[in-house]
Amino acid sequence: MASNSGGDTNNQQQEEDFQSTQNEFLEKYYQEFDDSEENKFIYTDIHREYINLIEKYLENELTKRMPGFSMDEFTKLVLERKNELEGEIFEMLLTFSDFLAFKEMFLDYKAEKEGRTVDLSSGLTVTSVHQDDDMSDDMSDFTIGNTFSLTGHSLNNGQSS
Repeated sequence: MASNSGGDTNNQQQEEDFQSTQNEFLEKYYQEFDDSEENKFIYTDIHREYINLIEKYLENELTKRMPGFSMDEFTKLVLERKNELEGEIFEMLLTFSDFLAFKEMFLDYKAEKEGRTVDLSSGLTVTSVHQDDDMSDDMSDFTIGNTFSLTGHSLNNGQSS
């Protein structure tokens, strides 16, 4: 079977380039953002610069792959269908038009840089889910520590209730 490792490598490099571009931008401005209801005037300038940076990056990449590509038409289509789109790439695309998503991206980055994020890895327990003819109560919990269950069951001292 033929491998597409050249294309995969190229896509991986482009993803790394994009992440690097975005991280450099976040690093440059994250200290300007505060987690408050009030928005500073500088946020508008930073948002405009971000839009220009990402649009230029995307337009360059997409024009390489699709002759005749139009960023204006693409942006119009994304906005028209924003409720139908899912995934990280579309969340990033919505930061163009959705200022609150843009601000949230910076606040998340700032929290991570300042060590204010929750690390769930130390208390994460994953148990297998068994498929059975009677699936009613045979599902195992996915638990974090001894207080939170991803299946929605409350836990008391590590015991499902």
